[in-house]
Amino acid sequence: MPKWVAAQQDAQFSQYMFNSFYLNPAVAGADGKANFLLMHRTQWAGYGATFDDGGSPQTQIFSVTAPFVYLKNSGIGLHAVRDVRGPINSLEAHLSFSYHLSIADKGKLSFGGRAGIYNQVIDFDKFRFVDESDQIALQLNGKQSELKPDFAFGVWYSQEQFYVGISTNHLLKSQITFGLEQLENALARNLYLTGGYNYQLNDQWLLQPSALIKNLPENGLKSTSIEFSVLGTYNQKFWGGLAYRQSDAMTAMIGMYPTKDNRMRVGYAFDYTVSGKQGKAPTSHEIFLSYGLPVKRYAKPTQETPRHGTR
Repeated sequence: MPKWVAAQQDAQFSQYMFNSFYLNPAVAGADGKANFLLMHRTQWAGYGATFDDGGSPQTQIFSVTAPFVYLKNSGIGLHAVRDVRGPINSLEAHLSFSYHLSIADKGKLSFGGRAGIYNQVIDFDKFRFVDESDQIALQLNGKQSELKPDFAFGVWYSQEQFYVGISTNHLLKSQITFGLEQLENALARNLYLTGGYNYQLNDQWLLQPSALIKNLPENGLKSTSIEFSVLGTYNQKFWGGLAYRQSDAMTAMIGMYPTKDNRMRVGYAFDYTVSGKQGKAPTSHEIFLSYGLPVKRYAKPTQETPRHGTR
């Protein structure tokens, strides 16, 4: 009996340089701050599906990271992602833990892992099968849901001037089959390599080039993607920049720090499709809001004893 094969695609964000924790759990707590982030992306705005509605993919992410105050040199994080692509609705939630080592030249080497769940809901009534008598078409109808455990691991190195990280997710490569052996719907293992550099041009301008390489080396797919971006920040208040995603889109980004203490960031990205326009709408939009707070670790409480005094 023939099989129906599909491969899962992780959520995509143009402003990945502000969302490093989503790609790599080792980032949690590395900067010594409690960071809150909310990001929304509308992919291919105005895209119309041939059948039914809801053509434009919609993605939201919420994340929280902070140093783990009860264990030195460690961090924790939590994130949740909702990704809607036509008849496919995915939701993931993960808890991350990281450990940081201080090394030469004021560098920090971090290791991180995450564990959580991945839930997928598919509305098979919105699929149009070429052969309506196909066994899968006959057995799958309405909304089907399946929940799987999910794990990831990453390594991150950072200094004041640059950072680099490598990570991989979906370590179990879970199959979401909805009870059908003929359905191959894999959470394929992805590999992410990212890096960036901070170059102070003068007292007012900071230049920040960065890159992201994504690789999905499974299912016989050629799916390595490279992204390059350059941001310029003026007077530590406003930024703007350009990016290019291989065989996909050009991106323009703007943002600002709206508060005096620079703890809040607001950013917007506009994507213009330059490849494969036939199956896509030309533009995508992405916005985010983040807030960072310095964290003080709890000091170990002192205890008084009659014989030995304070310890």
